Amino acid sequence: MTANLLTGALLDLKLTATIKSRAIYLGIAIVVTAAWIWNAVVEVDISNRSTAPDLDLDDGGFFNSAFAVYILFKFFYEAMQTYIYWLLGAKKGTQKNGEVSRMTGIMRSWESIGSAIAYGIGASSVSNRNQMIIAFALWIFTIPPTLMVVFGKWDLTVDDGEKGDDSDQDGESSGSDVGAAAVITTESKV
Repeated sequence: MTANLLTGALLDLKLTATIKSRAIYLGIAIVVTAAWIWNAVVEVDISNRSTAPDLDLDDGGFFNSAFAVYILFKFFYEAMQTYIYWLLGAKKGTQKNGEVSRMTGIMRSWESIGSAIAYGIGASSVSNRNQMIIAFALWIFTIPPTLMVVFGKWDLTVDDGEKGDDSDQDGESSGSDVGAAAVITTESKV
């Protein structure tokens, strides 16, 4: 809940949608990558032990480190989710014709596919260290396409050069260069 409120407060700042979308994504991406590195250090420590630790509150610094990584991942999952829903709504043209619902459905479908793959890998005989390597590799794999969306010009819904009333000082519409998916749709005009 704290992550949702904090991300929402940052997204409510009086900045252009372009600046907010880029700054918040980069901030989240940098800290999540740092959390993955911390997670790798903890996992290597666990994997190198001769007996698996119990991870009890009495374990002191080791428990605190492992628990902090877990909490960070939960925090940034919520922050990223709030950010992505904002991004879906900020994209110019998503407010009409059910675009937010459609794009949210697509996003949730991919999230479900990712969860199914994660549960499949977790249920197999793949070691925890290798599971972490696979998950980290998938995180790194998603960064370039996401940067293309966040930094790209994906507003394909503008009709005949129409700008609308939500232009910012740079002459861009507030959501014209942000989008939640690089999905190109064509509609026939009747």
